[in-house]
Amino acid sequence: MSSATFDPNKIRVEDLFRAKEERRQRLAKLPFEEKIKIVKKLQTGVSAAMKNERLIFESFLKACPDFANEPIEEWDVVEEWYAKRALAPPPHPFDKRPDIIALTASGKSIGIELKSWVNQEQITVARKQERIRKNILQAIDQPPNNTEHIRKVSLFLNLVDVQLIKH
Repeated sequence: MSSATFDPNKIRVEDLFRAKEERRQRLAKLPFEEKIKIVKKLQTGVSAAMKNERLIFESFLKACPDFANEPIEEWDVVEEWYAKRALAPPPHPFDKRPDIIALTASGKSIGIELKSWVNQEQITVARKQERIRKNILQAIDQPPNNTEHIRKVSLFLNLVDVQLIKH
């Protein structure tokens, strides 16, 4: 993904994995001292990010409901996953990882570590855009776009612009 404005309606799972790999390559090239600074900065911000895991994954599922090529049947943040099922969590340091545990429709168990995917600034911008978009659609009484082959229709005074999704 580029540093352009984040659009959750256009994100694909492949984009996430490509961005993650690009980030790994950039970090591998940094001097050791810079890596230590990043680790210290991450350690101070982790507790705040943990509080947003549920919201982040809910937003992700809205953009990619068929994560892992099939629907997610149930999911939870890791602490709640074990507690709700009266299961003992794994020993430290694995007791807090992954961030999310999910079960797919076929019963496949998936662990999702969010911190390597999430850019908080992009999430903030995306949430603001989504609120604006939702307010506009409500104001004009426009139902959500659930079509399979039409991305959007823009109406202008003398022009109609239709964007089709190519498969």
